[in-house]
Amino acid sequence: MTVQWQFKALDTYFFRGAAPFHAGEGGQGGQDSVFPPLMSTLQGAIRYQLALSQGWTPGDDRLPIELGDSDSLGDLRLSGSYLYYDNRLLLPAPLFLLRLHDEAPKRTSYHRLFPGDKVSCDLGQVRLPVMPAGARGSKPMDKYWLSVATMEKVLAGGVPEDDDYTAMVDKPAGCIPVNGVTCSDQLWKSEAKVGIGRESDTRTAMDKNLYAINTVRTKKQVWVVVGVEGIPIEWSQAVRQKNDIVNLGGEGRMAELSIVEDSIKLPVMPELTAVNGKILFTVTLITPGYFGNQGQTQKALKDLKPWINYTCITACVGRAKQIGGWDLKVNRPRPLRSYIPAGSTWFFEANASEASAVAELHGQYIGEKSSNAYGYGQILIGRWEEKI
Repeated sequence: MTVQWQFKALDTYFFRGAAPFHAGEGGQGGQDSVFPPLMSTLQGAIRYQLALSQGWTPGDDRLPIELGDSDSLGDLRLSGSYLYYDNRLLLPAPLFLLRLHDEAPKRTSYHRLFPGDKVSCDLGQVRLPVMPAGARGSKPMDKYWLSVATMEKVLAGGVPEDDDYTAMVDKPAGCIPVNGVTCSDQLWKSEAKVGIGRESDTRTAMDKNLYAINTVRTKKQVWVVVGVEGIPIEWSQAVRQKNDIVNLGGEGRMAELSIVEDSIKLPVMPELTAVNGKILFTVTLITPGYFGNQGQTQKALKDLKPWINYTCITACVGRAKQIGGWDLKVNRPRPLRSYIPAGSTWFFEANASEASAVAELHGQYIGEKSSNAYGYGQILIGRWEEKI
């Protein structure tokens, strides 16, 4: 059974990214915080609390065997991380969605990229994503989030309703627009902080050790949620009985922890209708995907084989993100690895007889198997139509 671990900030968050954080680096603007936090951070917080509940103490060389080691999760399986607002799941907008905002009539409309005709380019004879008529000036929605209902509409081949961002859902939702499209700025803000290093023994300030960071302050209804499976449910119950406040991220920041025995309810997959003996479907990442070394990642950018063994028509893929982490065993950073960001989407074609096999992919994981246990590479299946 899936158990939801729900984290809510008590003040602000700070989650380091891959940017250097040494003296003299990063510029005067300070180090930015990553949000939502990556699983490389959350898995450490979760395993730490689970281990404590089973009698482990910091400094022990080995975690309980069920929780793995520095290179694996053992029996533990994680999903997410997911962003919730007012107990409602929000999902990253697919990168084929475009947003066009007109100031004069104060109107916002939404459009979809679709596979165009074959063209010659450095990739050979390929079909590239193209804009529909009337979408000139549209921008990608890489900083936007969709409600489950809106994502279901998009997966079915539609777009969000036009909106001017003045109509809001009745309380208690508060800041979620009626059309289910939410910008990151509506969910969290960046706050600049200045700190100073101090001696661990005397707890006195150190000379020449000022530093600047940009923390994240979320709306009070925003939760970060991780699905936890693979271990006895009693372990999570033991954590719930002992702790409701935990450390999360850098700077000693604290978060309220709630543990709920409930599954993550993802959008329903649309029906894949056959046309001329073919089905047209999309594969969209809702968590970052790791596909192995550079060669494998380049292959994934092109067609996702061998993970999705159908005909790839084209793709809308975001810029790769560098994700590392901290290796407690050797007390040093882990090597950075390239992940394809959530929202990236591939357009596929398959024979109608393969519709059932395609449907089984909905909500599953692609990419390197070892990364799937951490929740990386989760996908949703949608549909698309040829434009005449």
